[in-house]
Amino acid sequence: MACIDVALAEDLDLVTAPLVRSWLQVAVDANPGGTLRVDLADTSVLDEPALGVLVGVLLGMRETGGEVVLTNVGPAARATLQLTRLDRVFGFGA
Repeated sequence: MACIDVALAEDLDLVTAPLVRSWLQVAVDANPGGTLRVDLADTSVLDEPALGVLVGVLLGMRETGGEVVLTNVGPAARATLQLTRLDRVFGFGA
């Protein structure tokens, strides 16, 4: 079981969501049953489309027996995840 690390270099929002979705889908397709670690160190904005991207990737990974782990989640992004209760469905790493 492999692990792929993806670092987002900017906020994940309505503008960037389609491109990020396509990048993450490549990672999902390349790593069935593995772990996808998404580094959010440089991401402070997570709007509704962004959450949709993350949930879609999580569902895609889980369909293959894999998992998504969010790493380096800053206070603003963590607050959004807590407010939407998505902090209960994602794994978190360092």
